[in-house]
Amino acid sequence: MRKMIPLPLELFPPLDRFTVGAPPWEPLPALRPAVLPSECDIVIVGAGITGLSAAATCAKAGRHVVVLERSFGTGATARSGGVVLGETVEGPDAEFTGCEDTLRRWIQESGVDCDLRWQGCLELARDPRLPTAPIDWRDGGAVRLVTRVPAGVLNPAKLQLALLETASAAGATIVDGATVSQICQGKSGMTVSTGGRNITAHAGIMAVDAMCWRRGFDPWRERVMTVSVQTAPVAAADLAALGPA
Repeated sequence: MRKMIPLPLELFPPLDRFTVGAPPWEPLPALRPAVLPSECDIVIVGAGITGLSAAATCAKAGRHVVVLERSFGTGATARSGGVVLGETVEGPDAEFTGCEDTLRRWIQESGVDCDLRWQGCLELARDPRLPTAPIDWRDGGAVRLVTRVPAGVLNPAKLQLALLETASAAGATIVDGATVSQICQGKSGMTVSTGGRNITAHAGIMAVDAMCWRRGFDPWRERVMTVSVQTAPVAAADLAALGPA
């Protein structure tokens, strides 16, 4: 038996720069058209940092990989702040140990041009026991320096483009303009429908934005957190369109 997971297209209203805000990075170029094959080893939904990194790794391991992307360069990757840090917002995690250094070394060794500056970051806290120098200001309490951690900043749009080139060079097929409308999951694999076309794969990786979750369509067994920082008042209509409302 196959489990059908319907995904009505009306649940995905077109996003525009006025709804979610224009990213500060230069727009990424349009991708060359790609033919969607009928089958592959691994299908990946989402061509951001996560999806393209997975695609490059799997393709280099000899797998036939296809990446489906709704609109390249408009997701969370191109809208991120470009800060490279280890660990997570919830604290240390063994699976994240050294991840920032792994990325730094890959960028430097591959010669990728993504404006990387590795100057570290400051960790702050509201703790009166900390010294007042070199940082001391009030923001709902005195904020002072705890420590300095290895970190850097980069242009995430350029990093996304570099990962695209790496995944493509490894043999992965990236199909832009492919909105996933339905997933059929069976014992031997899964069938993904997009724009009236189907692709069957032995395995799948969901690497999509948090805003792609909709009631009635929840194929993710594990959760990750997308962090958003509000820098200006957001109208109720915009919140409703984005989902947080």
